[in-house]
Amino acid sequence: MEQTALEAMRAYGMDVDATIERYGGNEDLLLKHLRRFPSDASFAALMQAMETEQRDAVKVACHTLKGVSGNLGLTPLFTAACDMMAILRRDDQADLRKPYQAVHAAYDDAIALVHAIANA
Repeated sequence: MEQTALEAMRAYGMDVDATIERYGGNEDLLLKHLRRFPSDASFAALMQAMETEQRDAVKVACHTLKGVSGNLGLTPLFTAACDMMAILRRDDQADLRKPYQAVHAAYDDAIALVHAIANA
């Protein structure tokens, strides 16, 4: 893997070594999956569910995004999704705007990382 990509991943907050290990040491496979991340539908589903205020759909989409981001080693997004899931599991009446904003910001950063890697 190019040094520029590794530096971008570390600057984003990824545990690069652990993520590469999770991919069986196959850096190319990790990069392939990272490049596909923008086409993953879980964030779009989360946005839609938040807009329509469908709590069950928010929960499903957030859980899916949490899993995808965790598998890809997108730690800041994974952490934000975990925080939002904790609120969803605790209290169905909690205001989700602030945790959603954190997820959205972390998602935007993850997309920027993917673009940086693609252009490296």
